[in-house]
Amino acid sequence: MIRPTTGIIASPREMYWINPHIVLCLALRYHIFGSYFEGSGAVRFIYLLLLISPLPFASARPVWQYFWVVFIGFSGIIYAIRWKSLNGVKLPKVFYFPVGATLFLISWGILQVQLRWSVTPQHTITTILYFSSHLVWFFLIFKNFKRQSDVPKFILMISLIVTAYCVYGLIVYFSGNGYVLWYERQASFGALTSTFVNRNSFAAYAGIGVQCMLAYMLWTYTHKTEMHVTIKDKIIQFLTQDLTKNVMIALSLIILLSGLFLTASRAGIMTSLAGSLLLIMLSTLKATPNPSDVTKRNKHYFFIASLTALALLTFNLSGELFSNRMNTLNYNDMRFLAYPIMMDTIAENPIKGIGIGTFVEYFSQYRPEEMPRYFNKGHNDVLEIIMTAGLFAGGLFILSFLFITIWMFYSAFKSVEHKIFLFLGGTVSIQMGLHSLVDFPLQMPAISYFFTSILAACAFILARERSKRPL
Repeated sequence: MIRPTTGIIASPREMYWINPHIVLCLALRYHIFGSYFEGSGAVRFIYLLLLISPLPFASARPVWQYFWVVFIGFSGIIYAIRWKSLNGVKLPKVFYFPVGATLFLISWGILQVQLRWSVTPQHTITTILYFSSHLVWFFLIFKNFKRQSDVPKFILMISLIVTAYCVYGLIVYFSGNGYVLWYERQASFGALTSTFVNRNSFAAYAGIGVQCMLAYMLWTYTHKTEMHVTIKDKIIQFLTQDLTKNVMIALSLIILLSGLFLTASRAGIMTSLAGSLLLIMLSTLKATPNPSDVTKRNKHYFFIASLTALALLTFNLSGELFSNRMNTLNYNDMRFLAYPIMMDTIAENPIKGIGIGTFVEYFSQYRPEEMPRYFNKGHNDVLEIIMTAGLFAGGLFILSFLFITIWMFYSAFKSVEHKIFLFLGGTVSIQMGLHSLVDFPLQMPAISYFFTSILAACAFILARERSKRPL
C-alpha cells in the first residue's frame, strides 16, 4: 500500500506484489486503446511486452512468472477469437517437432501430477502453465508478422530494448551499484547486472542483444548491393541517409559490449562471443557467383575488421573485471557438488522423473552442508529438465531444439535475402544451449521470451520462403 501522508512505498515486499498489477493496468490500457488487433498496433503491443519483460528483476520470481502466464494466456484467448485478423501463414512442418515436444512435456507434467510422481504437484502445475505461455507467445509473434520485411524491424527493436537496459545498467554501475531497481543489492556487487540479480543471466540477455544488432547490421549493409552507383553518390548517400544509422549501430554495439564485459560472467561472455563470431563467419559463406560477389566479400571483411577492433577497444575500456574472474576459475564451484546429486536422481527415476518444476524441494533434501541455501537452481538446465521430467520427456524436449537449430542452419543456405536471421536463430540457440550447460538462463522470463520471439521470427521466414517455391 502507499502511505497517503508521504506517498512512499510501505515496504519492498508490498512493492514487489504491487508492481505486476500496476504494469497489468498499463498494459490493459494499451491493449484497449492501442489498436491491438490492427496491424502495427498489435506489433506495438508485443514490443511493449518485450520492453517490460525484464521487470522486476528479470528473473524467475514466482509473482512475475505467473503474472506473465495469466496475461499471455489472456492475450492468447483474445487472439484466438480474432484469429482471422492475423496472417494466414502456416507453421513450417519442421517446427512441428519442437511444438509437439513441448506439448508432450506439458502432458507429461499433467501425468506426473495425476499419478502422484511429482514430489510437489502444485509446482509442477505452475511450471507446465509457464511452458504453455511460451507456446502461446510463440504463436502470437508468428501470426503477427505480415511480411518478411517485418522481421528485420523486429530484430532491431529487440536489440534496442536490450541496449536500453544496458544503458540503465551502466548508469547504476558507475553511480555506485548499490541497488537493483528499488531493491538493495544482495549479490554481484562488483558486476553490472542492470535489472537482473544474477550476472550470468544479464550476460545471456546482453549477448542476445549483441547478436541481434550484428544480424541487423549485416542484413542492412550486405543483403543488397547497389550496382552502377558512383563513389560520389555513395558518399552522398552515406552522409545524408546512412550516417545516423551507422552512428546508432556503433553506439548500440559499444553499449551492448560494455554491458556484456562488465558482467564479468565467464560463461555468459564466452558463449555470447562464440555465437557472435559464428554468426559473422556464417554470413560470409556460400556467396553467390555474380558480379557483386567481390563487393559483398569486401564488405564482410571490412565489418569483421571493424567489429574486432570495436570489441577489443570495448574490452580494454571495461577494465580488468573479466580477466580477474578468469584467473579465479577453479573446480570448487558449488555446481560441481550439485551435478553428481542430479545424475544420481536421474538414475533413480530415469523415466518418471520427480516432477517438472520441483528441483528446489527435492534438492533441499540432499544439499551438502558446505553448499549455501541460496543455491536453488541446478545451474544446468539440461540436467535439471531431464532430472525433473525424466529421460524420455526431457530428452525429447532437448532433442527437438537441437534438431530445429541444425535445420535453421541448413535452411539459411537456401534463403538469399533473409538468411542472416536464420543464422541468428541458430547462433542464439547455440549460445543458449552452451550457457544452459553451466547455468539457468532460460529459466529467466526476460531471456526465454526473447529467445522464443527469435525462433518465431525464423519460423515466419521459413514459412514465407516455402510459399515462394514453385509447386
